[in-house]
Amino acid sequence: MKKQLINTAIISVLCLAGCKSEQPAQVIGNHNYTFEVLSSKALIGENSLVWEEGDKIGTYAGGLNNNEGEITIGTPCTFNVKTTAPLSIGDKVYAYYPYSASAGEDAKAVVMTVPAVQTILASGFDADAMPVVAVPYTVTGNLEAGTTQPVAGMHFNNLGSIIEFHVYDSAARELKINSIGFNASENICGTYTVDVTAEEAALTASSCTKSVKTTFATAAALPATQAEAVICNMVVAPVTASGVLVINTDKGVFVKNISEKTYARNGVKPLALDVAGMTAVTVDFGVTGVQSFNKSAQQDYTVTVAEVVTDLAVESAPEGWTATLSGNTLTVKAPADDKTALKGKVVLSAMGGAVKGELSVRLYGINDADELAAFTTAYGNKVDEPVTSGDTIAPYLVGGEIALNADITIPSSSVADGGYWLKRLYIPLNGNNHTLTIATKHAERSCLFHNLGANVHDLKIAGTMECTGGAGKYIRMGSVAGYLSADGVTISNVISTVDIKANNNTNGETMYIGGIIGLYDAAISKPVTVRFENCQFNGTITTTKSVESLGGILGQAQQGSETYITNCSSSAVITCTARGIKGVGGIVGCGGVATNPGEIVYLTDCSFTGTINYVSDGNYETRIGGILGNLERGAELTRCNFTGAINADMKSKNYFATDPNKRGIGGIIGRDTAPSSSYPKMNAKAILTDCVSNGRISITNSGDSESDNKSHIGQITGLQKNTSASHVETNCTATTVISVNGVVRQ
Repeated sequence: MKKQLINTAIISVLCLAGCKSEQPAQVIGNHNYTFEVLSSKALIGENSLVWEEGDKIGTYAGGLNNNEGEITIGTPCTFNVKTTAPLSIGDKVYAYYPYSASAGEDAKAVVMTVPAVQTILASGFDADAMPVVAVPYTVTGNLEAGTTQPVAGMHFNNLGSIIEFHVYDSAARELKINSIGFNASENICGTYTVDVTAEEAALTASSCTKSVKTTFATAAALPATQAEAVICNMVVAPVTASGVLVINTDKGVFVKNISEKTYARNGVKPLALDVAGMTAVTVDFGVTGVQSFNKSAQQDYTVTVAEVVTDLAVESAPEGWTATLSGNTLTVKAPADDKTALKGKVVLSAMGGAVKGELSVRLYGINDADELAAFTTAYGNKVDEPVTSGDTIAPYLVGGEIALNADITIPSSSVADGGYWLKRLYIPLNGNNHTLTIATKHAERSCLFHNLGANVHDLKIAGTMECTGGAGKYIRMGSVAGYLSADGVTISNVISTVDIKANNNTNGETMYIGGIIGLYDAAISKPVTVRFENCQFNGTITTTKSVESLGGILGQAQQGSETYITNCSSSAVITCTARGIKGVGGIVGCGGVATNPGEIVYLTDCSFTGTINYVSDGNYETRIGGILGNLERGAELTRCNFTGAINADMKSKNYFATDPNKRGIGGIIGRDTAPSSSYPKMNAKAILTDCVSNGRISITNSGDSESDNKSHIGQITGLQKNTSASHVETNCTATTVISVNGVVRQ
């Protein structure tokens, strides 16, 4: 139980009211005595310290030292004293409060404490902070154990001093006070030893400190006048000292120097404090805003605080970061990698923690979804106004590249029009092998970027992308970009597991869809060189109605381009229902455009292990290849491997006999339609070297005769349209199983 402050008038009423409870003496040991005490034992200003039921008193008497006695409230209040020998004339009884089991057996060196943190409770000051000692009691006659003795001699006195603060704010800012601290020039709290046998017991310093803080269990509103001031009591050891007062409020910390004053034993020192006249404390790092760091980089900051601030130190730093303070120089060093905290706050504290300063730090790059959204805003989102530099995007760049430092789920707020993250990107993107997860839905373009005009590398992409289509819509989809809109772009080490879906609702729509890129932009100047290196697409692609070109890595290469696709693979499940397709391939849908000679697609060490499912809704073109669906111009395929499956449901249509030049299904190339005319890039139109086709091709519901479809389905190439054009296959092998209408052909 705690002793509380209570008005003296109330004390008198309690004393006249009689006992709250009567409890028989508890006999422990050989002898037990009951002593009376005064209810009001010491004054603190106009208030008194009073006993509460169950308060524990330490006693030394009759050979039983540092024994525990318990207060019983009554008129008068009593406590029990236990001894091992009967008390007789001349014996001494000593007592102190609050009882401590570790106070010691020597009554001349009792260990007592003035706490460094004290509390203002809802009922008033927690008086346990004040150590008290009784004036030694001398037995004047032989006593009988179990009797109640008169109160004479058992008076308790304060050993500490009280500072009584009267706190207000004449500026009427509606502040709420949380705590008040006193950082003194001398020791004012801690552990002390006390000779409780002395007539004038006093605190003797043992292990002490110079700072005391009184906290409010519930923040108290500060009035504007001294007459209505909030009263806050603080216990300190008797001392003569100067120091600094620290007021901690809900709207800031305020400090004030106070001159040297004497705080007497058992005394009260009133002190009025107008917060409006105190100094507001800030910690200034000499910079504004969030500070960006490169990995392992170090920066120094000159820290300034009010002169009255003491014990400024580093309280904390984000995990993996180091922060040291030497004088007024703060040195911050970022971690060497992004496996710890990517951002956070370096916190400085002073005045026993009442004063705090925070420096926000982060690694250069994009560290979370909030920063990704901030970058999107800073970069802008207009197709025709590319941003390549500027202070607003600098915090998100490392070495001139956008750098991802964490796996990020793109929030819907940063996905423009609900369709894609950015409409265009002309700054290189370094994913640092992190994953961007996105869920987009748009009428025509659903992708990470609409237009991409810069390198992308070491990136993983997950989530869903959906286009709803519609009459006249021009759909471009790719998990990285719908359009590739610059020469010289390299996309490397990109792994996508995105589920791509195009819900066309009418025929006549044109679609170019790739697991990584959909199509090259027609606005690119010729010639164009584009590279895909070490890329994977392991998601799904699902379409309905008309399809132009669809590929596991690239939908269509065009516009006089040289496309280099090296060490790329796909295990995608590609499902399309359409009247006709320009080209569907496990890696590339269509290589080139018939009206623009000069395209070459170089496919090296590429593989497809997924499944292509095609269902027709009309008697139209069917061009499907395990690696390349439709070759319009030139291609070189080296060490490419098809081990997946192609399933084509012809819906009882005569696909192959009606127009043989428009259709072809093959394990490596679906249809080779390179012209026989002179070719500026190479003599041969298709060169296949060391390619392997070990997959499965299944044609069902075909209305063609066996003789009609033989020349349009092949283990390596489905159809070579122009037999006079060069088509060279060197050291290529095939064990692909081909079945037509349930009959195995090869």
